[in-house]
Amino acid sequence: MSEKIDIERYDDIERLMTELSSPGIHPGLGRVVRLLNIMGNPERSFPAVHVVGTNGKGSTSAMIEMALRSSGYSTALYTSPHLLHFGERLTLNGECVSPEAWRRSILRIFDCVEEDPSLKEDRPTYFEIMTVCALILISERSPDIAVIEAGMGGRLDATNVLGDVRLSVVTPIALDHSDFLGDTVEAVAEEKFAVIRDGGRAIFAGDGGGVLSRRFREICDSRGCIDVVADETIEIDLDSLSLSLSGTTVSLRRQGKTVELVLSLLGRYQAENARLAYLACDILREDFYRMKKKDILRGFSSTKWPGRLEVFRKEPPLLLDGAHNPHGMSALVASLGDLIGSRSLGIVYTSMSDKDYATVLGILSDGMSCRLYCTEVPDNERCAKAERLAQAAKDMRWTASPVAVTDPSRALDLASEECDIVIGCGSLYLLSWIYRNYVKP
Repeated sequence: MSEKIDIERYDDIERLMTELSSPGIHPGLGRVVRLLNIMGNPERSFPAVHVVGTNGKGSTSAMIEMALRSSGYSTALYTSPHLLHFGERLTLNGECVSPEAWRRSILRIFDCVEEDPSLKEDRPTYFEIMTVCALILISERSPDIAVIEAGMGGRLDATNVLGDVRLSVVTPIALDHSDFLGDTVEAVAEEKFAVIRDGGRAIFAGDGGGVLSRRFREICDSRGCIDVVADETIEIDLDSLSLSLSGTTVSLRRQGKTVELVLSLLGRYQAENARLAYLACDILREDFYRMKKKDILRGFSSTKWPGRLEVFRKEPPLLLDGAHNPHGMSALVASLGDLIGSRSLGIVYTSMSDKDYATVLGILSDGMSCRLYCTEVPDNERCAKAERLAQAAKDMRWTASPVAVTDPSRALDLASEECDIVIGCGSLYLLSWIYRNYVKP
C-alpha cells in the first residue's frame, strides 16, 4: 500500500511540473541558463559524467553509476523517461529522491519564473524544469560524481549546461527525433558530438570504423580532447556471448587480456553497452577515481534497468523492451533469436503515431518468426490506433495474420494463450502501463 501512495505522490509532482512548464519542445539553452543563473548555478557544484546518444543511454548510465557506487563513491543518477513513477528519474546513492524534495525544488523554480519577466513570458519546458530541479537536488547532496543522461538531443539539450564534465560518453547513434536533430545520421551525430568539452575526455561507442567514428575523432582533435572509440579499442568475443532469462555473459578482449563480464541485464546489445561502460570506468579510474576491477565487475553484475529486455514474469514468460525505433528493434531482434529457440513468440506491440512504426514492424517481421498483436495505450492521445498498426503490418511476414486488440490487457492475455513466450514492445508508454496495472511477480 505504501508503494501505491508513493506513486500517487509522484504523480502529483509530475502534474505540478506540467502546470508550471510551457507545452511542447522548444530547443535552446537560453531559458535553462537564465534559470540556473538565478538559482546560483547549482550545475557547477559537482563533477559529472554526461551520457548522450540514441540508444543504450540508460543502461550504459546505470552500469557506470553502479560501478562507481560499488567502488565506494556517493553518486547521483539522472535519467529519462520513467516507467512506474516520476521518482525513478533521479536517484541519490540508488534511492529515489522524495516527492517532498522535488516539490520544494519545483516551488523555488516557480517563484523564480513568476518574478522574472523574461522567463514568465517564455516559460521553460517540462524537461527543462525537471532538469533544473534535478541539478538543484544533486547540488544539495554534493555527490562524488553524478551520471547525467541527456534527453533526446545533445548540443541544445537541457543537460548540456554541466560545469565539471569529467567524461562525455556517446552511445550508438541512429535516426530519431528527426524533426529536431536532423534527417541524416551524420546530422544527428553532429548534435550529439557537440557536447564534447574543450580539453576534456570523450568516448564513443563507434560505428565499425565508419564516418561517425572519424568525425568523432576530428571533433575531439579540434577541441584538444582525449578520445576513445570503444569498438576500436576492445573486442567483444562473440563466441563467449551467452544469453538466458537470467542475464548475459560475455568476454571482452584488449591487448591480449580478457575480462569476463556477468550482467544481470539481458540482450546481445548489452554486451556493447557494457563495453562502452567498462571503458568509461577505465578512463575515470585512470584520471579521477580509484576503482578496482572487481568493484566495476560487481557493479555491472548487479545493475538493474527496467524495461530493457526485462523478464517481467517468468511463468508464463513475459518480457518487456522499450525498442521503439529501427535501431532499437534491430538490437531486440538480434537478442530474441538467442532466447526463443524453438518456442513460439507473441509480440504485443504499440507505437506512438509520430514514430516510424512501418519500418520497425518490417524489421521485426523479417527478423523473427512470431505472431503480432497490435494494441494501444489507454488515454494516450499520441498512441497510434491498433487497427492502423495492424493495417501497416498486414502484408509483412508473420506466422499468423496480425490482429488489433485495443485493450492491452486483453492483448497480453491472448498472446499468452496462443504463444510460449510474449514480449511487450514498441513504446515505453506501453511498458509503463503494464508496470502500473500488473503486479510484478
